[in-house]
Formats: sequence, C-alpha cells, structure tokens
Amino acid sequence: STTGKMVDANGNYYYVSHPQFAYIFPYLVFQLLHVKATVLAIELFNLVINFISALFIYLIIVTLRSRKSFDRIDWFGLCGFIVYLFSAGVLWFQCNTYMSDMLVHLFFVAATYFLLQLFIKDGTSRKYFILYDATLFLMIYTSWLGIFFTFSVFLYSAIRLRKEKIY
Repeated sequence: STTGKMVDANGNYYYVSHPQFAYIFPYLVFQLLHVKATVLAIELFNLVINFISALFIYLIIVTLRSRKSFDRIDWFGLCGFIVYLFSAGVLWFQCNTYMSDMLVHLFFVAATYFLLQLFIKDGTSRKYFILYDATLFLMIYTSWLGIFFTFSVFLYSAIRLRKEKIY
C-alpha cells in the first residue's frame, strides 16, 4: 500500500492513515517496564488490554442492570465478561496481530461505560466527565473509531437536548 506515500530507504511502504497513539502507547509501556518489543511481549500486552476491556464490559452490564458494581457478583455481567474475554475472534486477533484497532477496543468500552455513568447521573459527575473526556481524547488519538464515536455521541446528545429542551 502506498497510502500517504511514506517509504523508507529500503523501499518499504508505511500505512499512515491511523493516528499514532496505538503505536506510541505499547512503546511507552515496554520502555517503562524495560521489556524488549518481542512477539510474546506484544501478545501479552494485547491480552492485558483484552482483560481490562472485559472488566469494562462487566461494568457496563452491571450498570445497565442498575446494580452496584462489586457489592456481589452479577451473573449476567460475569457471563458477558467471560464471553468477551474468551471470544475466539478477539483472542485470535489479540494473539496474532497488532494494529490500532486492538487498543481502541479498550477506549471504546471504557468511554461507553463512562458515558453511561454520565447519563445515569444526568451529567453531574465531575469524575466521570473527566474520565470520559480523557478516554475520548485517547480514543480519537488511537483510531478513526474515536472520531465516529464522538460524532455519534454528539448527535445523540443534540437530539436529547432538543427533546428535553435543557438548553
């Protein structure tokens, strides 16, 4: 692919359509942990991201069921956690490849959870607002999905504001 016409001295072309955070973040993690960027290290990095994403899936399900997150185990949330964590398609990609779409899963489910918390608390929670904004920034800086998610939330919020005449 010659997207962006990025080519090195050896004639290798680079795909530059995605924002760069998905490539900067693993580099920073490996540097902080003093780990060499090997295939195994990237696979483990992906599996940690997958696990944290599954935790957010659990929290989303618990939130939608109007329960407290960790008072006691929510079996529906646990089922969603397990299905996501051990989904064959997700695991195959997490262990056999790396690109920006791997990291954006984490930010997508995290932003969805924080947005749900904001909707439930009618936008009054400063903590969730800051977490949502930070996650949204990281998602936009990671993949195109962040821009599409932001635009969708903006449209939904505009329609909701107009219906409720909150402005």
